Amino acid sequence: DDELPSKDSAQLTSLKQDVEGQARIAMEDVVEEFSVMSNVIERLQSWRREDEESYKSAYVSLCLPKIFSPLIRLEMLFWSPLEDSSPMSGTEWFPTLATFSLLAEDKFQEWEVDPDRNLVSSCCEKVILPRLVNIVKSSYDPLSTSHTTNLATFLAKLISDCPTISMKSKQLRELLSAVVENIKDCLDNDVYIPMYTKHQMEAPGNLHSSFFNRQFWTAFKLYKNVILWAVSDLSMTSAVVVNHILISGHI
Repeated sequence: DDELPSKDSAQLTSLKQDVEGQARIAMEDVVEEFSVMSNVIERLQSWRREDEESYKSAYVSLCLPKIFSPLIRLEMLFWSPLEDSSPMSGTEWFPTLATFSLLAEDKFQEWEVDPDRNLVSSCCEKVILPRLVNIVKSSYDPLSTSHTTNLATFLAKLISDCPTISMKSKQLRELLSAVVENIKDCLDNDVYIPMYTKHQMEAPGNLHSSFFNRQFWTAFKLYKNVILWAVSDLSMTSAVVVNHILISGHI
């Protein structure tokens, strides 16, 4: 949970600025009809209204997450739930896609069986979760209480909002496996409580007691962070994380 040193923070800021500059030109040679999400939506909705049979026979509903994936990933370039647990509804793409295929004259019974009604959920499952897997593998520190709290809070909200995300989802299982692997690595490499004699612990002016206490509280902090998964609103999902670790014999 320590802050980055000023030198590293300055380097990170400079790197982000370089990436932002490259991101701005990523779509410069693409016409707005295909580079602006609202325009892409309008084109697809026009196809759906004018020739619904052709729209369905082309299985467009299955392809929508891949169609919108580049635009979503471009917007979420620097997004990380480890630093900010704000729900997806706070992004620009989420409310834009939420109204896809909705018309004022639609009846609830018709909308309920419409495959496009799960578009936002499918995008979260097939675009956001794979990105989150990479973030967890490269950046999640189980010893960080802020990381663990933000990640568990975000994931609980995502699962409650998205009907397609459950333990049947391959992406969610992969994400939870990445969380477990990070915790296992932390247990294997970062947690060590030395065994000192009473004489070593009580000898005046020695560093044994200081080192022992530091290692003990490091282990305690990790244990507390693992428990955070169990007390979050993830219900069955959190149980999978905690049980996986306990059964593996690492705690």
